[in-house]
Amino acid sequence: TLTDAATGGIWSSSNATAIVSGGIVTGVSAGTDTISYRVTNMCGIATATKIITVNPLPLAGTITGLSGVCVGSTITLTDAATGGIWSSSNATAIVSGGIVTGVSAGIDTISYSVTNMCGIATASKTITVNPLPSAGTIMGSSNVCVGSTITLTDVAPGGVWNSSNATAIVSGGIVTGVSAGADTINYTVTNMCGIATTNKTITINQLPSAGTITGLSNVCVGSIIILTDTITGGLWSSSNATAIISGGMVTGVSAGIDTISYTVTNICGSVSVNAIIKINYSDSPIIIKNGNVLYAPSGYSSYQWQLNGVPISGATLFSYIPTSLGDYNLIVTNSFGCIGFSEPIHITQCNVDDILIYPNPCESIVYIQWCGAVTLRLTCMDGKSLKAIENVNELDLGDLPNGAYLLTIFDLYGNKLKTKLITKLAK
Repeated sequence: TLTDAATGGIWSSSNATAIVSGGIVTGVSAGTDTISYRVTNMCGIATATKIITVNPLPLAGTITGLSGVCVGSTITLTDAATGGIWSSSNATAIVSGGIVTGVSAGIDTISYSVTNMCGIATASKTITVNPLPSAGTIMGSSNVCVGSTITLTDVAPGGVWNSSNATAIVSGGIVTGVSAGADTINYTVTNMCGIATTNKTITINQLPSAGTITGLSNVCVGSIIILTDTITGGLWSSSNATAIISGGMVTGVSAGIDTISYTVTNICGSVSVNAIIKINYSDSPIIIKNGNVLYAPSGYSSYQWQLNGVPISGATLFSYIPTSLGDYNLIVTNSFGCIGFSEPIHITQCNVDDILIYPNPCESIVYIQWCGAVTLRLTCMDGKSLKAIENVNELDLGDLPNGAYLLTIFDLYGNKLKTKLITKLAK
């Protein structure tokens, strides 16, 4: 508003930069204008002028640049207007000199304000602060069996699963064991701000194998055989009480058939392999004493006589004539290879009166039955020696002429037991 002391004048402007009415000047466009006040009377015209500067309104221009930024990253915004001040509407992003730094995921408004004497002008731009990718945490079992599957999950959506090698394969979080070993399962999430990966180590366990049982398929009652298996760490068991097994040692309990099992267990389950074992009986032969001869049943594969628990050299037939006093027993082996033991039979001091000599008269063979073997001496009636034989129970007179002879009997220690007249007669 302009005023002039003179009254009745007329206001005018020199150009359209400003307009004036009643002394009120309105700026139209930036620049300068000359405002005039003209007074007219009968004496002439008088004009007063004043130069007016029309200042422009502030101009904030237009903000240019990207509309998105990642958390922790920066973008640069520009504006053609100079001298302005940058600001953000919240703490999602911060701006300094046009450089915008993402702080946290969300939306922020970046402003550019220009101020002059005519006021303030502001330009704005909406900026999206994008989050960094997060792969989360893989959850689920750390073990899978060959040929089986497990399911892994991750709270982060939109990721891609993969495995580091061919030990396992993964599709949509479903892991299938391929071969025994270890594999690393990866979960990768990608967005405009980059790539994030998390991983989990998976053990692929082999299916259990029970291998093969090796060893004998027969055992005697009371004896032991050793079974082995190519796989370690398994457990042995028997199906019934015919045999018992401990650590691969099978002991025969009673004659029959038993199934021996070897079971291997791991995280993937259990598997067993079996062996059929025949348990054979062991004989206990009964010794029969007939005169001075000990007998056992025939039909065994082997015999061994013992005196007082000591094997008698060469005494390997089913019969034996004791030569000493003491306890005699017999060890036999049957057709199954099982060893049996007889109860001992005690041979005591023999009684001379128990000696039997027969037949007498005889045609050829004279038998001497006693509780032990003897030594025989045959002489003529005049004392001439004809035969002397040790450790026998019979005497052959077939090569001698008919007649009477003297038979003297000694024990094996040289003690004289009896003298008997023997008569040989022809048929």
